[in-house]
Amino acid sequence: MPDRFDTMLDRFDKLLDRFDKMPERLDKILSRFDTTLCQFKKNLDGWIKKNWPGAILLIRVPKISLLAPWLEILKRGVAAAPLASIHQLPAELIIEILLSALEGTVWDPKSLQRLASVCKDWRDIILSNPRFWTVIDTRHGRYSSTLVLKRNRVGPLYVNLRDREGRRHNTNIISHLVRLLSPESRRIRALNFEVNAGTPYFRSFFETTSLPSLTHLTVSVIPQTAVPVFINIDCGPLRYLSLDNAAIRWDTALLYDLETLSLSKLNQDTPTIAQLHHILSSTPFLRELSIASWNA
Repeated sequence: MPDRFDTMLDRFDKLLDRFDKMPERLDKILSRFDTTLCQFKKNLDGWIKKNWPGAILLIRVPKISLLAPWLEILKRGVAAAPLASIHQLPAELIIEILLSALEGTVWDPKSLQRLASVCKDWRDIILSNPRFWTVIDTRHGRYSSTLVLKRNRVGPLYVNLRDREGRRHNTNIISHLVRLLSPESRRIRALNFEVNAGTPYFRSFFETTSLPSLTHLTVSVIPQTAVPVFINIDCGPLRYLSLDNAAIRWDTALLYDLETLSLSKLNQDTPTIAQLHHILSSTPFLRELSIASWNA
C-alpha cells in the first residue's frame, strides 16, 4: 500500500501540473487548429476554382481564434481568484494544523493520503516535511519503511515491530526492517517489539544495536516462557518502559528517569523484591506503575 500511495501522489502531482499548464496548451492548440482550418479553406477554394471556374465556396469556416479573448478572460479570472484563508497562512502554521489533525489517530499511509489529496500545497508540505514521516510499522508492509526513511532522513523515528505468531513472512519483513534500521538506530525515540520467543533476530538486535535516543521501550514476548526473556539493551535514560515476559538489568541507571513502568508475567527472580524496591526508590519522576502476573 505505501508504494502505491507514493505512486498515486506522484500521478496526482502530474495531473495538477497539467492543469496549471492547460490554458497555455489550449491556447497553442487553438492557434494550430485555426491555422489548419484557414489552410484547409484556402486549399478548398483553390480546388473549386480549378475544377469549376467562377464558382464560389458558400460554406463559411469559423475562426477558432475568436475563442482566444474568452480564454484570456478565463486565465485572468483564475489568476485573480482569492486564495482560501488557510493558504494565506505561513507554511509553518499549516504544518502544525495538519499535524494536529493526525493527533489521536494511528499513523498510516491512508491518513496522509487523505490530507495530501486536498490540494497541491498540502501535498507538497506533507511530502517535504519529515515530521509527517516518523512511524515505521510492520503492519504497513515492507515498502513503508523505505518510504519513511526516504522522506525523513534526519528526524526522529518511532518503530513498531510486530511478529507475535512467528510466521515466516512476518519474520522476513522484520529481518528486512532490522537491516534498514541499523544505520538509523541513533534516531529511534520509541521502540515497540512484539515478537515470538523463537524469532532469531530478537536478542541479536538489542545486542548489536545502540539506541542512544531511545526514551520509550515496549517489549512483549509470547508465548510465556518459564523464565522471562533477558535482553541486554544499550540506550539512554528511559521515560517509559513496558515489559511483558521480558527482563533487563534492574540495577541500571537507565531506569532513574522513568515516568511509567509496566511489568507483566515475571517470576520471583526478575525482579526480586529488593530490586523492585531499589527501582521505586531511585525513580523520583515515576507517575505510573503497573505490575501484573508477577509470581513473587
